[in-house]
Amino acid sequence: MSNPVLEIPRDDVYELGTWIGRRQAFASIAGSCSAADAECLRRVRDRKQYRALGMNWDDFCQKRIGINRRTAEQIIRRLEEFGPQYFTLAQVTGRDARGVPAHCRVGQ
Repeated sequence: MSNPVLEIPRDDVYELGTWIGRRQAFASIAGSCSAADAECLRRVRDRKQYRALGMNWDDFCQKRIGINRRTAEQIIRRLEEFGPQYFTLAQVTGRDARGVPAHCRVGQ
């Protein structure tokens, strides 16, 4: 069973391609921002800078970042395990780290 070829105006095809390209560009930028966000979290955690506010890591994540500690740790772990490129790839493809083979991890 073959799919019939649709007659779509050329301008509509070009517009679709333009929107797909825009989405990929925005996803790439968002991925870079997510990697930078992960690095910020890691630095604050590793340098224990949250203590300057009289908070522990749990409270800092919840009250200042707006995520729970477990989520913050997961973000940092993905940065350490897959590198900053992971965040761009995850944004562009819409997929997360589940099922990523071991040979794709940083240092493998």
